[in-house]
Amino acid sequence: MLTLLVSPTSPKSLKSVKTDIKLIEAIANGDHSSFRMLYERYETPLFITSMRYSRGKQEAEDMLQECFIKVYKEIKKYDSQKGEFLPWAKRILINICLKNLKKSTFEQNIDSISEKNILNSNLEVNEGSLTLEEMTKMIMELPSGYKAIFNLYVIDGYTHEEISTILNISVGTSKSQLYKARKLLQSKIKLRNTQIKNAYGKVR
Repeated sequence: MLTLLVSPTSPKSLKSVKTDIKLIEAIANGDHSSFRMLYERYETPLFITSMRYSRGKQEAEDMLQECFIKVYKEIKKYDSQKGEFLPWAKRILINICLKNLKKSTFEQNIDSISEKNILNSNLEVNEGSLTLEEMTKMIMELPSGYKAIFNLYVIDGYTHEEISTILNISVGTSKSQLYKARKLLQSKIKLRNTQIKNAYGKVR
């Protein structure tokens, strides 16, 4: 898995933070045009996060809108000394997404895939060849429980202990479902790679 890192002390990063602070101060003083600018700056990364937790585009858009409404209402609570704006807004969005995953739905789907449908762990997959759109689509197709845990742990950086508290499950269950989610994704990636290989062979 590739991770792109931007140094928090880089000129580009510092300039972005200063811009955010200015926009947020203006929003707190009632400047609606500044909120539109903030929305346009972060609509795409937050929408991608929303898509990962959703069952479709419309649901993702609804959760994104709810996120920005809450951001606007709570903008005065944002403290730039504690971190940058995007992670703060992302936490708000993730909480909204998790609330959308109803407890009954989570319990219904978390064990809906049997072990025999999950390929063993010695798969060789080339994750680097996947586009962001392809990977997001595969994550969206996971059962709700798998999707929540995979997103929280692998992508959004929560610990199993934190996940157990958020989802009201045991640490062991979190680890087990993460393992199953990874195996299911690996099987999807392998199927996708096989289909591409077969299609390429035919055109040759």
